[in-house]
Amino acid sequence: MYFITGGAFNGKIEWTKNNLVYTQNVKWVKEEESIFPLGSEDNSTIVITNLEKRIYCMLGQVDSSKIRIIWVQMLLDLKNWELHGNNRHVLIIGNDITRGIVPMDASIRQFRDLVGWLYQDTVKYCDDVYKIWYGLPTKLK
Repeated sequence: MYFITGGAFNGKIEWTKNNLVYTQNVKWVKEEESIFPLGSEDNSTIVITNLEKRIYCMLGQVDSSKIRIIWVQMLLDLKNWELHGNNRHVLIIGNDITRGIVPMDASIRQFRDLVGWLYQDTVKYCDDVYKIWYGLPTKLK
């Protein structure tokens, strides 16, 4: 599993397309789409985009104290899918929103903190982690 992060509009998707998409069978999953069910075919890549927006959508539907539990289970399911097939890849892309000025609004601060925690959880389950700034990759893990 791969996690690609960096600033908004810094070239994460383009870099991912050019460097990490290994198969012809690619499913791009946007924040409004369900990740599951996963296909059973081998030689496929799933790219989950806009992770921070997916987290924001979850905040409106699920109690924030349960989101980390749900997200870790999703990561385990994705990792299991990837490992139990031939040439399967999961790529997760999310904007880094944890830098800069801390928001005054408590709910926005809570969202920002939650994104930071879920990104930490994501990094634990990913084999490779990249930060993309201005189209330039830095491998973190």
